[in-house]
Amino acid sequence: MDKQRWEKVQEIFEKALEVEISKRTVIVTELAEGDKELVQEVLALLDADASEDSLLEKPAVELFDFEKPASLVGKEIGKYKLIKQIGYGGMGAVYLAERTDKQFNQQVALKLIKRGMDSEEILKRFNSERQILAKLNHPNIAALYDGGITDDGLPYFTMEYIQGDQIDVYCDKNALSIDERLKLFLSVLKAVQYAQKNLIVHRDLKPSNIIITHEGQVKLLDFGIAKLLDNNTIDDTIEQTKTVFRIMTPGYASPEQVKGEPITTASDVYSLGVILFELLTGHRPYITSGVSPLELEKLICNTDPQKPSTIVTKKDNTYIGDDVTNSEKLISESRQTNPERLKKILNGDIDNICLKSLEKEQERRYNSAEQLAEDIERYLNGHPVHARPATVGYKFRKFIKRNKTYVAAAAIVLILIVSLVSFYTIQLSDERDKANLEAIKAKQVTEYISSIFEIANPSESKGETITAKEIVDQGYARIEEELGDQPEVQTEIMTVISNVYYSLGMLEKAREVIRQTLEIRENYFGKFNIMTAESYHDLGDVNYDLGHFEAADSFYTIALEIKDNVLEPNDTLIALELISLGTVARLNSDFEKSLAIYERALEIQLNALEKPHADIAYTMNNLGRLYQQNDMYDKAEPILVEALEIRRELFGELNFETIASTGSVASLYTLKGKYDEAAALYERANNSLNQMVGDDHHYSGAIKCSYARAELYREKYDHAEELFRKGMQILNNTLPKNHVNTSQAYTGLGMLFVKTNQPDTALIYLDTSLIIKRLSLPEDHYQIAITKAYLGRAYYLKNENTTAKTYLETAYDIFSEKYGDKNYNTQKIIAYLVDLYTAVGDESKTVEFSEKVI
Repeated sequence: MDKQRWEKVQEIFEKALEVEISKRTVIVTELAEGDKELVQEVLALLDADASEDSLLEKPAVELFDFEKPASLVGKEIGKYKLIKQIGYGGMGAVYLAERTDKQFNQQVALKLIKRGMDSEEILKRFNSERQILAKLNHPNIAALYDGGITDDGLPYFTMEYIQGDQIDVYCDKNALSIDERLKLFLSVLKAVQYAQKNLIVHRDLKPSNIIITHEGQVKLLDFGIAKLLDNNTIDDTIEQTKTVFRIMTPGYASPEQVKGEPITTASDVYSLGVILFELLTGHRPYITSGVSPLELEKLICNTDPQKPSTIVTKKDNTYIGDDVTNSEKLISESRQTNPERLKKILNGDIDNICLKSLEKEQERRYNSAEQLAEDIERYLNGHPVHARPATVGYKFRKFIKRNKTYVAAAAIVLILIVSLVSFYTIQLSDERDKANLEAIKAKQVTEYISSIFEIANPSESKGETITAKEIVDQGYARIEEELGDQPEVQTEIMTVISNVYYSLGMLEKAREVIRQTLEIRENYFGKFNIMTAESYHDLGDVNYDLGHFEAADSFYTIALEIKDNVLEPNDTLIALELISLGTVARLNSDFEKSLAIYERALEIQLNALEKPHADIAYTMNNLGRLYQQNDMYDKAEPILVEALEIRRELFGELNFETIASTGSVASLYTLKGKYDEAAALYERANNSLNQMVGDDHHYSGAIKCSYARAELYREKYDHAEELFRKGMQILNNTLPKNHVNTSQAYTGLGMLFVKTNQPDTALIYLDTSLIIKRLSLPEDHYQIAITKAYLGRAYYLKNENTTAKTYLETAYDIFSEKYGDKNYNTQKIIAYLVDLYTAVGDESKTVEFSEKVI
């Protein structure tokens, strides 16, 4: 088959894949335009596509009459003699070869492109693999040695020749225990992690590409369809190379690979999750042998895998590897245990680690091999893993397991909800005069909360571990049925439940409950009622935290309208609503509006309340941040410090409000160049959050990113990068996809790589930051201007000065107009512009902007 014929086959094949299987024969016949042989060739390719061991496992070109190369064994290519063929793939063959120049004895694997596949596209892929291998120098990755062109004009390269067993065979042959398999798998993750840090995605990870040598060393092979994440890549994603067919191994392919969507580092994590699942259980998550492409897509994209601890006790035979059946007894024995014990080992943390790796949505998986490795190491060391919803109760149980002598189990979650219930039952009594009625309501609230805690009783839960989320979920599910005729009590408890969801970082679920609470209150109390106003306020809060700032402003405005109508003019509840509106104005860089609102709110509070008071501290912290944002540092510092002192006095260190104030003072110190003081405060806040919520709350991610910026200014680059990446992981795991607050991690990493003169890497993160910010913020927002400033600097470092000029001048215009030339960020942009204008020889601009430098 000549190249032109093959291109026609390819074109029709790809179009046929887009329609239902039942319609493919018709579409192929129409597109072939009477060429019956062409119809048969394409239909053969489509039939092969439905079989795992043909198209998707082997090269499609083997189905056609490309000229097969004559035996090359014994031939010499460059300084190598071919000994035997050891592999045959879609692009070419792999030979065992040895050096002939006698300089030293060396056997290598020589990969040679085959005649008939030397199209421009394939040559690019072949060259890409060679370039990718040249970037990688790691003991667990097969090394690239040499390369060149044969006398016939075909490219080749040589690499390390690896002898050993593929990882699943090695583990079973040596009867490795679960812990031993996990430790071996960590070496695989280190190799993949190294590739990902070099911006490389493998895209075809499977046991046959992971060899364990006779010495027990892991070797990662075959980067034939790997892809380099270059500076045109956004958010660690790449566009899949368009080839003859969708290149993948279906048993290990991620949902995005099956659907032909962009691939990310999380795609490799999915494949690693399948491998890990198989190593631990002896089964794959899905049986993909013999299914059609359409069935394959439905299976991988829509069907949830069973838990590892469940699948190991299956009584029926299950496919693994090359269709070898395994009994549960044989599987457990090859892991040095028995079926019951194996189920117990896998149950819980390992279940969660595997299932997190196999999430359908990329953003719900581990972002990288590094994150997966970290969780496995935490499991091996007896620490809580991130894959499990690490409630306080769960972390406490893990602590108990490591320290059995010193502690006993306690109902930590109960404290959380009971404290909220106590608060709201007190509110019921304080806000109304009907004391007897409120006593009844308080009793009803208490009885209801007590009843939902019955599920935590061992006799009710049958020994299963119950989390805070499960308790609240069950309470919420029952509330309409049991309290539907008592809307006052019902909405009070729903407010408690929404606050618990909020505390657990489940913002979407909290919003759902708040919306339902508002609907009930508006129907029962009417619009102009203080309880209805509080629900509008709560809806504003949750939308603000979700990044929906316009919606938040609208709900706060409605709440203020209601409070103005039902409360006295100087009621402190009006002040709290004003602060919320002022915060949205501050976010939108409206200094005058925000200042007027904050000052009115503070005046109301100072007239009605006595210091120290939490509401006063809240307003002072917001007012200080407004001054800070507008470079009024001398005004900001005493206000922020006093707010922090009030909160420490009222709440202590382990409190969200205290942590917020600590971060505000630290941020100010960073801007004032007091980097050591700032870092110390951020570390203090970070330690408090670690004790309170670990990595399960977006506040933890935000504080880590702020701490990282302080470390960046202290030139502690490695620690800064570690903090930024950890912050990015937490923010992506705890906030909705593309939430504006996730951008701070991407911006921070971009700043880091600009500062360390790595502009290509910086652009990946800065482009992502800009995309996320544009989803929520107007184009002239100062946060967008900050990202553009660093984008301009990155392009300047690449000597792409035209692009640099566009970004920097746009950023300067925004900051200069909003904050003037004396602003901290404006000054930084001016300095960048001076460097740029000097580089391009624009003397007049260089002079003009040099005069603006303070």
